[in-house]
Amino acid sequence: MRGTLIIALFVVSGCATVATLKPPAKDQYFVLNDAHVRDNVSGVVPQRKLEGLVAGTYTAIGEDAQGVYFACKSLCVIQLFLKPEVDSYLKTGAMSQYALSDANRFPRALSDGGLWLPKAGVHKAPKLFYVIRNSTGSFGNLGITGAAIWSITEGSLAFIPYESETAFIQSITVENK
Repeated sequence: MRGTLIIALFVVSGCATVATLKPPAKDQYFVLNDAHVRDNVSGVVPQRKLEGLVAGTYTAIGEDAQGVYFACKSLCVIQLFLKPEVDSYLKTGAMSQYALSDANRFPRALSDGGLWLPKAGVHKAPKLFYVIRNSTGSFGNLGITGAAIWSITEGSLAFIPYESETAFIQSITVENK
């Protein structure tokens, strides 16, 4: 078990952050007039969840060899996993105060991030990305390895495959500024 955690530590330590992205080659953006969420069931233990993006302007903030990262100003990636929160959002289109105020959850209900889109000619699926923000509580009971993983993953980018949202992705019009 300890060996697995140490290996995970080395794998995670190579994660990208927004600061390590190459600046975008073009000054581009797209606008979402309405939030878009995917309502699905997935995971080892099947669980219903909502994942998506809030309405707003998404600007190219960086790129890698295969795609461009578009993000809004702040807190634009939606991730809801708890049944009452999912049901409430689907009914009202708004997040509960509890979901928004719980800083000790991972992932958070709203996170900094956005949408990664593949460059022309790259055959990769689009994906949501978000900045990992770990719990604001103490990590004193995690042990040395757990505390190291916690520390290294803070601020790293995590990804959510979004290939199932073909019509949504095709509706996005990326514009040059």
